[in-house]
Amino acid sequence: MMVRFFLLVTLFIFNFSFGQMITSDIRMSTSKYNAVVKDSSQIVVLYELSRGKKSNPPKNGTSAQVILQIGKRFSKFLDVNTLRHDSLMEAYSHQKTVGTKEINELLKYRALFTKDILKDLTNNKVLIKDRFKLVYQYEEGMPEQKWMLSDEKTEIMGFNCKKANLEFRGRKYQAWYTPEIPVSNGPYLFGGLPGLIMRISDENEDYTFVAVAVEKKKSSIYWKNEEKDNIVSREDFRKIQRNYFENPGLFIHGKAYDANGNEIVPKFPSIPYNPIELE
Repeated sequence: MMVRFFLLVTLFIFNFSFGQMITSDIRMSTSKYNAVVKDSSQIVVLYELSRGKKSNPPKNGTSAQVILQIGKRFSKFLDVNTLRHDSLMEAYSHQKTVGTKEINELLKYRALFTKDILKDLTNNKVLIKDRFKLVYQYEEGMPEQKWMLSDEKTEIMGFNCKKANLEFRGRKYQAWYTPEIPVSNGPYLFGGLPGLIMRISDENEDYTFVAVAVEKKKSSIYWKNEEKDNIVSREDFRKIQRNYFENPGLFIHGKAYDANGNEIVPKFPSIPYNPIELE
């Protein structure tokens, strides 16, 4: 099953500051690309993501709503605003052009959590897409997670939960999972426990995911393969990511020249670098 989206409008939005509204009258023709529906969800979990002051990316506000769609063969984790944005893009794809009204609607949905994560539960692989000026995508095997189970218990949203601890890619995590929902999944890359992860936080509370709603719901689990995606390895992605935060000016499109005609790279203040994966 193929779903049609806009390429041109997406490019426009990613190069326009989120939060700003367009007041002039604009009409834009659209170019299409395809998104493939991989699966249908059986369970949908809404999490509240709270981030410490030093966490990346440093956006306005410290929390976001993120959603986990769990199917039989695939699961997907993304920002709720990304899902809303894509839904509008699909709806507008049936028009020949879009104008100021449609573009302003799209600009309302600013994703604070910029990663899209697709877990292939059958082949134990994961696809990850992230955005900062450009869109990057990489694939890796499902990362190994060596959990330490505990007898401690608590209750979250009326579900009986058990505690587990994990060291993963440079951070120490404490998680609470519920065997009452017997799916070995959770937010971000986390999974591998005998039940759904309801809460997980690193020891510094830079990144905390807390389930606020769980529902049996069918929805399309899709993946967008866009022409502008930059396919890289995880190692190269981490290098690019660090370079972006240390010198955002390198990612500005177009060229600038000094009085002598020599090309210069604009200098912008570095951004504190504290991603969810430290190694």
